Amino acid sequence: MSVQKARQGYKLVKSLFGKYEEIPEEWEELTFNSLCKSFTKQTGFDYTEHIKPKLTNAFKQGVLSFIQNKDFHEKKINFDTDYYIPEDIANNFPRILLDEKCLLISISGNIGNVGIFSNSQKAFCGAAIAVAKFRNHNQLDWVMYYLLSNIGQKKLLKDVKIGSHHNLILADIRKIKISLPKLKEQQKIASILSNVDHLIQKYDSLIESTKRLKQGLMQRLLTKGIGHTKFKKTELGEIPQEWEIKKIKDLTKVSVGLVINPSTYFDENGTVPMITGKNVTENGIVLDDVDFITERSNKLLETTRIWSDDLVTMRVGYPGRTSVVKEEHDGINCASVIITRGNKKFISQFLGYLANSRLISKQITMHQAGGAQQVVNIGSWKEFLIPFPPLPEQQKIVSILSKVDSQIQKQQEYKSKLETLKKGLMQKLLTGQIRVGV
Repeated sequence: MSVQKARQGYKLVKSLFGKYEEIPEEWEELTFNSLCKSFTKQTGFDYTEHIKPKLTNAFKQGVLSFIQNKDFHEKKINFDTDYYIPEDIANNFPRILLDEKCLLISISGNIGNVGIFSNSQKAFCGAAIAVAKFRNHNQLDWVMYYLLSNIGQKKLLKDVKIGSHHNLILADIRKIKISLPKLKEQQKIASILSNVDHLIQKYDSLIESTKRLKQGLMQRLLTKGIGHTKFKKTELGEIPQEWEIKKIKDLTKVSVGLVINPSTYFDENGTVPMITGKNVTENGIVLDDVDFITERSNKLLETTRIWSDDLVTMRVGYPGRTSVVKEEHDGINCASVIITRGNKKFISQFLGYLANSRLISKQITMHQAGGAQQVVNIGSWKEFLIPFPPLPEQQKIVSILSKVDSQIQKQQEYKSKLETLKKGLMQKLLTGQIRVGV
């Protein structure tokens, strides 16, 4: 049996499940608890008796943001929260009062989420969050990145307790061992990762800005067209004099995907995707999470097969969200969606932009069926009104909006590359595989 040996300049430390990891010799291995001057959470009694009765959903003088685990990730903190707490009540709980730079760990619900509270303003945290106040604030960035890395997440989630829901136990987190280089190297590595984060955030902002541009263009182009000077009043507002108003059923054939429980057709040996509403996005059909049926079932379900240039529309969840089917998805099947098939007088992409615009969303709201779960039914969809320009103008509008879509896609692809780069850097920098400034 061979014995694992560390390379020169490195040492082996016990990792998970009896395994060992290799870290530089001068790095220390310390418990999470040893880095903290306090590490605690809100108790159920505190919340029920003292905190919950005082929460308000209105911001006013003398209140603090009540941070929940959806309000933070890494260095992003949302202070525009669902609830606020009077500052005099929050001051009664100093260890979970967010009044200094500290680490937040989600211990219930979205477990494993980690972030830094920067103390740009005071706040207070909810019951699903543990608050770690460090002896040395300069170590916070390193520990955050470490706990978000693959090895850190494995250590953090190793002892997850399962009851009515998953949760992390503070005693388990306190015992987690964290590999730490000298402070100077910590700060250099954290700076590199922060720079990548900054680039990712810039692309986030750029993507959101381009999406807003697209929404503005859609609103203008789908109602005012290109280069028109004369307009007429219609049920949908002013549109160019040359345009018409039509119902969706006047220009298309509308049907519905499989309405009985689709799982009766699912087959582990199937090769044909059967999409449902969860696979429908404005940018097209996504097959990341999809079930399959056999070729035989697909042929039997002929009326629910979809083809390029068809439109598939969510009925439930985000009613009205529409994908234009691409050629690569020809012949796949669908369930619980509306299928809209156009004719030669109408460009499918144009109708796709209309379906995802405010023109249709307003009509969906007016015709909404269902209670807590909103639904759009096929009967209402057929009756929706749409502006109908001549075919050449449809083509021009589609061309303009498609270019913006391509720009958004390129920005998203570059952001994904940066996120992949960050994961790779975290793995190598936080384990000492790549050394910085030594």
